[in-house]
Amino acid sequence: MSLYQIQKDALISDLNRVSSSHRHLIADDTTYPIIDKLFKDDVLNYVYTFKRIDSPDRSKNRDSALYILDPSRSFSLNCLAADFSKGQRYKDVVVMFIPGHWEHFWENMQKNHYFKESLVLSKVPLILEYMSFVPLEPRLYVTGNYHSIPIYYKPEKYGMNYFHYQLDTAVNSMLGMCVALNEYPTVRYYNSRLSKELATRFQQKLDNYWRDHPDNFPIGSKTVFLITDRTMDMFGPLCHYQYYRSQIFDLLDTVEVDRGVDPTATYSYKVETGEGLTRKKLVFNTDDKVYPQLRDLTIEKATDTVRKLYNNLKAEDAKFSNEMLQTANGLRHALVNKDVHLENKAVVTAHYLLTNEMWNGLKKEHVADIITFENLCAAGLGVLDHLKSPVTDGLLHLLANPEINIYNKIRLLVTYAIYRKGIIENDLRKLLMFSMPDKIENVLKLFKNLETLGVFALKHDLKSKAREKNTYFGVKDTDDQMNLMIPTYTNLVSRLVLNKLPEYYDTRTIDASGYIQDEDESLKTFPYVKAGPSPMENEGYQQTVRNQPKWKSTKNTNDAARQKVMLFCAGGLTPSEISSMSSLEEELNRNIIIGTDEIYTVWDMLGDINLINEDEFEFPLTDKIESKPVPQSIVENSMDPSLLQQQQQQQQQQQVPKKSHTHLPHLPLGHHHPENTQTAPEKEKKKIKGVMKKFKKFSI
Repeated sequence: MSLYQIQKDALISDLNRVSSSHRHLIADDTTYPIIDKLFKDDVLNYVYTFKRIDSPDRSKNRDSALYILDPSRSFSLNCLAADFSKGQRYKDVVVMFIPGHWEHFWENMQKNHYFKESLVLSKVPLILEYMSFVPLEPRLYVTGNYHSIPIYYKPEKYGMNYFHYQLDTAVNSMLGMCVALNEYPTVRYYNSRLSKELATRFQQKLDNYWRDHPDNFPIGSKTVFLITDRTMDMFGPLCHYQYYRSQIFDLLDTVEVDRGVDPTATYSYKVETGEGLTRKKLVFNTDDKVYPQLRDLTIEKATDTVRKLYNNLKAEDAKFSNEMLQTANGLRHALVNKDVHLENKAVVTAHYLLTNEMWNGLKKEHVADIITFENLCAAGLGVLDHLKSPVTDGLLHLLANPEINIYNKIRLLVTYAIYRKGIIENDLRKLLMFSMPDKIENVLKLFKNLETLGVFALKHDLKSKAREKNTYFGVKDTDDQMNLMIPTYTNLVSRLVLNKLPEYYDTRTIDASGYIQDEDESLKTFPYVKAGPSPMENEGYQQTVRNQPKWKSTKNTNDAARQKVMLFCAGGLTPSEISSMSSLEEELNRNIIIGTDEIYTVWDMLGDINLINEDEFEFPLTDKIESKPVPQSIVENSMDPSLLQQQQQQQQQQQVPKKSHTHLPHLPLGHHHPENTQTAPEKEKKKIKGVMKKFKKFSI
């Protein structure tokens, strides 16, 4: 099951509905990358042309067009209005929006007779719910809101309009996922204010959608949708994991990660070719056919897989030898397969070199010792006393090791602070003076900002009461100190599938079931939005009417497809957390659908936490929804060319010299713009860019 294919099939169906083959497809900065990634070079098989709305290369043809736009982008709506400001830019227009607030804009556009006359096929916009998420992997999607942590957890500083925008896009992405997969899931949430708000809004939208579309309602769905946020677990993302994906994003300096909606990792390496030592790059994206096989494997299994692929390709080299080329069959095989073989060989060789570099990095950074320390800290927060061991000496040993880089040492300090339920500030200063004396103030700032996310890493003095926070990772009873911890999301997803995640779940209790005898609703850690099944019902319980809308019956369906588990984490996830869930699919026999605002490295996450109280920072969200001038060419092209020519001739006949000042007329938008979204002057832009670069490296 692939989200790419599901989204593409749904879009093709809608394109066919509006006879798109003779239409110009016009997208914006939100929808263009999604469509481009879905179709690659195939899009012109479905439409006449495919351009961004502000592209200077848009065709001059004025017959038919299809707009697919994001209504939250004021600039996109302004450009659409400008297309019909002086004439009928297209004779036949269909407008499609992804979910957002478009109603007021549309009401005003109905007053534009040029636009109204162009709406031949549909007088109202078509809303594409399934386009409200950005698929990154077959079962992974994002909302595209990166740098999401400061806005979620300090909205009073950055503006409630940004906060509500992120809420809306998160809810719309979850709804779009359920629409695309034809699901009506049972919704549960981590009991925090943010997760509860998201879950409540999502349930309302879900019910409203299926109430309006009863013909396609998915009867008998057993899917569970768990909604969490970043505050649920701050211990897990700081830890080191043994997944192949983890090493790529977490260990190697030779891998460059570009932060954005689709975070691209690029590995630079050198290889011997016929031209000598050549520098090459491997991009971990959908064009790399090897990476999907490796990303969720442990580094040991990934290395074995790469070596087998490498040896197979070396054996296949014989088919392209001079001896094989002497026969007709050998020559035919070489002509047909040579390019594919060379491409596969280049990719596998890159991964082969990468695994060797990983093992060197693991040894150099003493990652095995770091993982052992982190697992002992996790065991210390668990309930199995015989697994608990002192960790302070281990911390001092790691901090004193000059081979371990400063970033890993910072992660160790935060992990230790969570384990100790807070460190006295003076003690932290001593540890920093011992290990990184030039970074004291930066790290102290991070520790103080962590309180915004519910992590109380600092204490004033010994008398200060420890502020205990529940954890949701599991602890295995094993002698292997590198595998004591069951990562939080591994634990929760497994429990959801096995129906062993009760509403009252507390990992600090010895009761293996996790139940606590308390009926206080506020103490529920993972409640249902609607009434859920009794915690004592067995694993094979069937959904009851409590999980269906009141307006719908409960007939069962015979669904032979693999069941699903859905999860959304507001505020982002790390690559390691993704692998801790997606690696479970075969073991649990489930399709695990993972959604979040963004995928970030640990350093980007810590950098965002450090941004929480920053003044000199401009969020990407500002650029997305800011109001900026419409290109004058769009206004000019809206007028009929023959009328435009007449107008120009009349101006030429007037021999009085005048300076040409063409102003964009007042457009009937009525579209709400967030406060403080004016474009900054060029000097300020450069200053802000410098600040962003500084914080991307966590100010260190």
